[in-house]
Amino acid sequence: MDPSSNEAIAIVLAGERPGQVKSSNVLVPVAGKTAIERVTGAIRASALVHGGFIVGPTAPAEKTDRSMKTILSVGDFKWVEPANGPSASALQALGCSNQYPVLLTAGDHPLLTPAIIDEFCRRASALSGDFVAGLVSHDIVASQFPKSRRTVLRFSDGAFCGSNLYFVKNRNGKKALRLWARMESNRKRPWRIAAQLGWGTMFRYLSRRLSGNDVCQILSDASDCEVMFCSIENARAAIDVDSAEDLQLAEWILRDE
Repeated sequence: MDPSSNEAIAIVLAGERPGQVKSSNVLVPVAGKTAIERVTGAIRASALVHGGFIVGPTAPAEKTDRSMKTILSVGDFKWVEPANGPSASALQALGCSNQYPVLLTAGDHPLLTPAIIDEFCRRASALSGDFVAGLVSHDIVASQFPKSRRTVLRFSDGAFCGSNLYFVKNRNGKKALRLWARMESNRKRPWRIAAQLGWGTMFRYLSRRLSGNDVCQILSDASDCEVMFCSIENARAAIDVDSAEDLQLAEWILRDE
């Protein structure tokens, strides 16, 4: 993607999960601003992504929370009622628009920057995939934030952390979300996701005999769309605030900004 190509819109998932820091992580203040304000601010400052949909939080918060009212008053983001789970919520928002490509991210991702967003979109759009997931090398995350506890995907060609950044290039990419809807309850346990894709896949994953390309092919076959991974070189992309420890880390990173 370059500035002359079709701009992407964003879908920001702002629903709730059990065990969050408070009723909705996206409304948690992070160094003076709520997480959702920081996420939408980064998107608005991006050169390649403009406006879109915020899926959640629940209707009372959408109407009464100061930060949500301020964000929505600009008019570039529209609020969508969340569905049962992140993937279903993303699919619901995709059904509100026929515009592609779409940047899909989370509202509890306050360390996002316009540079991270634009670099990811450029790299993802250069790939052939219908659906592209951003991954950050675990070595990069561990080097910069050694005390941060992250879920690690261990492939034969490296270990990676998720980024909560996804690129839905076209309508066919929605099939990847339909597949993920059946697996997202195990998002913190990669070996269980592998088991859902077949016992052979699980054993190959546990024995570190699955490469990143192998995983892409397996997911592509299972979803009937082309799924690809895209590397992100900034460790901040791997940090969200779904725990008290992550919130403290995010505030420490942002304190001098």
